[in-house]
Amino acid sequence: MADRLRLSKSGDAEVWTRPLSGGAQAIALFSRSAEAAKITVKWTDLGRKSAPAYLRDLWTHSDLSPDGEEYSAVVPPHGVVMLRASE
Repeated sequence: MADRLRLSKSGDAEVWTRPLSGGAQAIALFSRSAEAAKITVKWTDLGRKSAPAYLRDLWTHSDLSPDGEEYSAVVPPHGVVMLRASE
């Protein structure tokens, strides 16, 4: 797997990922827009069959409760939401 990979780009919204030690993944939801944007990542796009057991927002230092087939966050203008997914 490459060091980092852009999974998707839709307009001004991008989803990036990078493998971390121990099998975890870093996920970046990145907005180039001048407006806040809702950005969604599907677990299958990350090579996962289901939601990770643990999902942490690295900027707010909070644990999230992933469920369902995807995760969405409102990303501030020209901002990034950084996540760490692990089992």
